[in-house]
Amino acid sequence: SLLAALDAERTALGDSTRDYYEMLLAVGRGEDAEKLATEYLELFPTSDGYAGLMLRAGRLELKAVAKRLYERGTQAVPDSDPRKSRLARVFERIEKGQKLGRREASFEEELEKAKQSQRDARDGVTHDGDDG
Repeated sequence: SLLAALDAERTALGDSTRDYYEMLLAVGRGEDAEKLATEYLELFPTSDGYAGLMLRAGRLELKAVAKRLYERGTQAVPDSDPRKSRLARVFERIEKGQKLGRREASFEEELEKAKQSQRDARDGVTHDGDDG
């Protein structure tokens, strides 16, 4: 049960990291996104880790970013990883411009929520209705 809990935490961290990575790329903070990717991939140098970030770059049509991740992944992920071939499949889809993933809300809505959250934090507004 402890291993299951740790795996759930790793999965949640991966999901949050990919979301934040995509948001950083979308708002033009590529340098910060690169730092985040490097730190995350040092912890989890797996085909799933690389592919997840590649997909997020691909959704934003940042093929050069996805290509760098693909190249890094093919070097970093050991051949013993049974899902390593996924990297090539994901990169091929990105290169062809195929649709990558669905969103529950539009990207513009998500971006506006992120901006509002930053404004609230700057202004000391909390989400429970209390002001700083």
